[in-house]
Amino acid sequence: MTARLAELWRSMPLRLALLLVALFTAVSLLSLAASYGFTQRSFEQAMRADLRQDLAGFRAAPNARAVAALVEAESREADPNRMVLSYIAPSGRIFGNGAIARDEAGFHIISLDRDRAQYDGAYLSLTDRLHGGIITIARSRAEIEALGGVFLNILLISLLPTALIALSGGLVLARRSKRHVEVVGRALDRMTGGDLGARVVVGPRWSDDLAQIGGKLNQMATAQEASVTALKQVSSDIAHDLKTPLQRVALQLEDLEGKVPPDSEEAELVARTRAEVADMGHVFQALLQLAQVEAGSARSRFAPVDLAQVCQTLVEVYDPSAGDSGHRLTLEIAADVPKVRGTGLCWGRWSRT
Repeated sequence: MTARLAELWRSMPLRLALLLVALFTAVSLLSLAASYGFTQRSFEQAMRADLRQDLAGFRAAPNARAVAALVEAESREADPNRMVLSYIAPSGRIFGNGAIARDEAGFHIISLDRDRAQYDGAYLSLTDRLHGGIITIARSRAEIEALGGVFLNILLISLLPTALIALSGGLVLARRSKRHVEVVGRALDRMTGGDLGARVVVGPRWSDDLAQIGGKLNQMATAQEASVTALKQVSSDIAHDLKTPLQRVALQLEDLEGKVPPDSEEAELVARTRAEVADMGHVFQALLQLAQVEAGSARSRFAPVDLAQVCQTLVEVYDPSAGDSGHRLTLEIAADVPKVRGTGLCWGRWSRT
């Protein structure tokens, strides 16, 4: 299992899928970051525009007393967690639902209730002098800060499923590509093992590149098979053409053997030459038989052959020659020697080793 996962991890489709997922993730992150920044600035600009509009409404009041009354009236309706109104009258009295305080840590908004609680969160404020006093309008930035969570949810909802789907698709493509490559590999193994008829079976769902590779391999195998067939045909033609001259030489040697004294060195030389010529004829005859077998013309005459009996016959034929040269032939036959289809013809000669 681990080996198969390692093979899939090294496959090109899965790596391409991972690359595309990484590229898509980077583009999505940049796009969402740009959208978040643009939306945040748009919200801030809209909030500042609302603050300026609110301030313009308070400026319409004729005097400080009218401003104080208007601030008090609106602050009672406003939620201090969303909007804070504060007006410091010329007399120093503070009207509204909050006051601006400052310490070493910075500015703070404090409630004007009895508990004087401090409002949490960040606010966007606008302060101006009005009729001898100071008016401050602040709006909460909670909506702007909530944008981060919204965009994070969008990122998780849109990006994560897309990445998982892309990875799953890459894994499926990698497994399919692996099966196609295995088909090509098995065909190559058969070709290199001597099976010149092996071909790559290209399926309908194969990609164009693998289909082209399979087609090129089939073309190469066809060309190689044609070359080997032509070479075998040449060998068969040579054996067939040389068989007749060898027969003529054998006949001439037979005539020569009758013209020399039987016990002379010339007779012995002629006898050895005839034996060599006979062996050469056996070789060419065997080449012709092999060519017929490979071509399929001799297979119609095939019959079950007992290999044990063939070996026994060979031992009986060559045992006298082995004994004359000081050797001994032994035969050990297993009990489950199979029978094969073929011809009972065989040739050869025993030689001392």
